[in-house]
Amino acid sequence: MGEVAGAKEDLLESVKIIPSNTQSLVKIASVHMEQGDPAKAFECFEEAIKHNPNDPDIYYHRGQGLQSRFYLRVP
Repeated sequence: MGEVAGAKEDLLESVKIIPSNTQSLVKIASVHMEQGDPAKAFECFEEAIKHNPNDPDIYYHRGQGLQSRFYLRVP
């Protein structure tokens, strides 16, 4: 779990430097999903969409998150 926490810190730092870095936001969302916090994950997806609504990668990963929530039955 330490590697995930360290990665999350680095990704958060990258967003501080370049707030419009949608790839970092998508990866942070993935970390939140891994850590069992889908609400935070979807906040990151929404933030990424604000910066680049035409990036299909955001929607792809958001869809994966929705699928995970459905199968895991996470509220």
